Amino acid sequence: MWNEDGGTSSEWAYKNIPFFISNRGYGVFVDSTSDVVYEIQSERTT
Repeated sequence: MWNEDGGTSSEWAYKNIPFFISNRGYGVFVDSTSDVVYEIQSERTT
């Protein structure tokens, strides 16, 4: 896993995890060693 902007100078656990949970009650867990990019609330649609 590659952390981007993974800070280490605070008490908060500010690390990326491959899990996304929506406000509708479902979640997505990515079990992959590949580089994965999320676009959350993006104006771009595919």
